[in-house]
Amino acid sequence: MNHTAVYRVYRDTWDTGQPHTSYTVEIMRPDNQRWQRIAVADTREGALLAARLFCSRYGWQLSDGHTPN
Repeated sequence: MNHTAVYRVYRDTWDTGQPHTSYTVEIMRPDNQRWQRIAVADTREGALLAARLFCSRYGWQLSDGHTPN
């Protein structure tokens, strides 16, 4: 079984008087090959940190490549 998870990050921007951006990270789980949303963060780095922590919990490796969006 391949224990490497692929990730993708979405950037959302909106303005309600002040501009705001958030980053949503999803991983493709190596155990069932389905995308799972795992975190929303204020920074891209925060989203990637959440992905690394999530994967380490299951003993998975986060791939170096990602699906850009």
